[in-house]
Amino acid sequence: MTGGGDGHGAPDCFVSYADDGRAWAEWIAGTLEDAGYQVLLESWAPAGTHRVGWLDRAVSQARHTIAVVSDGYLRSSPAVAEWAAAWSADPTGGERRLLVTRVADRPLPGLLGQLVPVDLFDRSEIAVRASLLAALRGDRPQPEQPPGFPGRRGIFPPELPAVWNVPDQPARFVGRTAALARLDEALSRSPLVTVTGIAGIGKTSLVTEYVRQHRADLDAVWWVPAERPELIGERVRELAPAVGLPGHAEPAAVIANLGRADGRWLIVLDDAADADTLPDWLRPTEPGRLLLTSRNPGWDHLGPVVPVGPMDRAESVTLLAGRLPAVERTVADRIAERLGDHPLALDQAAHRISTGRTPAETYLQVLIDRPEVLLAQGE
Repeated sequence: MTGGGDGHGAPDCFVSYADDGRAWAEWIAGTLEDAGYQVLLESWAPAGTHRVGWLDRAVSQARHTIAVVSDGYLRSSPAVAEWAAAWSADPTGGERRLLVTRVADRPLPGLLGQLVPVDLFDRSEIAVRASLLAALRGDRPQPEQPPGFPGRRGIFPPELPAVWNVPDQPARFVGRTAALARLDEALSRSPLVTVTGIAGIGKTSLVTEYVRQHRADLDAVWWVPAERPELIGERVRELAPAVGLPGHAEPAAVIANLGRADGRWLIVLDDAADADTLPDWLRPTEPGRLLLTSRNPGWDHLGPVVPVGPMDRAESVTLLAGRLPAVERTVADRIAERLGDHPLALDQAAHRISTGRTPAETYLQVLIDRPEVLLAQGE
């Protein structure tokens, strides 16, 4: 810990606090040091340090002063002097010399109220850590998706977790109610669950829909493409800054930090090859979850397996009707039957018909008479 300011160069942060905010100040300082920042904190200063001189150097030298605003902080004359010095050195806020955190849901008075704070209360550790590090980097909050239409349909969807990199659904999701329920039940009783099925059957779409439906219950969701096992560690390492670690941290340390946090997290390994390629360090602990998709059914020794098969006929017809509103449902039903209710085949059929390449009735007749023609065309 660098509380005494003995590191080389200007310290990155000085954490300013009063006695009733000391626990939060020490957590903030520890989190920032884990992320590679040099931090000054009075409670870490060596014995015999001249307090007034140390505080003066801390405020003047640190690139950022982080004010931990508690009830006692607002009544503390030394605390006021500390944040006021940072404010006066950067009155426009362009250098972010003063960053404000709140430990309770109370309005900030005076000049402090002019700054957008980082709220520490009523949030998970994962969410607070992500917000704190983003504020220090100067990241401008960006919506994870376009704002919902504010008209009769209401404001939707709910806010996404603080840590989130889930890909968008390529098309409107349809059905799969029973499979979603089985997946939810499996995750409720096991920290590791695998969704299995043949290529193109909808495993990835199912998992994407599941995490989007349950995003309000999660503090962190990290999506890892797993078709190349040798890159899994690199993909997990990309999560390091969000959990308070430097970018070069070992993947095992990233998972360990997630496990020590109090938030609910989920890591998705999409298109995992087999259990032998799963790293030993990638084992979730409560309340964490690891969710895999795989064409290989042999994962049951690690946890529950949720198999995914063809769609129900009603779901298939609904999918086609949504993409092809002008097509009669009887025609859609017969197309779905001929395609075995396979989601990828249905999607390809809808694309070919909707782009005007082949009318629905003609497409159906080719399926009946000469299906090999469509197969040769990759349809």
